[in-house]
Amino acid sequence: MANRTYLYSVNRSYMKIRDLSEHPSEITLFYKVLLGVKTQIDDSRLWYSEGFKAITGDCRAGLKRYYKFLEYLKTLSWTNNDLLDEFKNETDEFFEENPKSKSVSFLLECEEIFILDDEETPNKQNAALAREIRGISKDIEQLLKSKEDFKEWSKKKSWLWELEKDLNILKPTWQTICYYSMNRGK
Repeated sequence: MANRTYLYSVNRSYMKIRDLSEHPSEITLFYKVLLGVKTQIDDSRLWYSEGFKAITGDCRAGLKRYYKFLEYLKTLSWTNNDLLDEFKNETDEFFEENPKSKSVSFLLECEEIFILDDEETPNKQNAALAREIRGISKDIEQLLKSKEDFKEWSKKKSWLWELEKDLNILKPTWQTICYYSMNRGK
């Protein structure tokens, strides 16, 4: 196994699927922000025969949230605005060059990562990940709405501590072909 997470875009019928990204060894904050709108647990499209689950989220609204969060972060004194602009530009360029990749939903497949953990089943880990994504989404909504002091929030939220240590956990990893490519449909 490759021990990666895979991100795809899908239409409502799942007849059109496009490879978007893969990341080795972990599920990055980048994925968690993108999947934070209308987050659902759905059947896996890679490992469906084994009964595994995947996570979906609204594609266009997730991208919009990602952009708004990057803009919010640029207002903070400790961030590297050039790096955040680079993240936005990489995302813009990817979808300009691959317009069919922007679809209805994101689909995140994490089974390869979850199988490494012998203590919890992959489906339990997926459920926990969906709860985490929803929590991060709620936090981002509140930060964007209230403009509360980031430092105060980061004392309460471990994902914000990680972000303060390394903005690169929001770095996009776009690509048109994943190890498990599911590119299909017009």
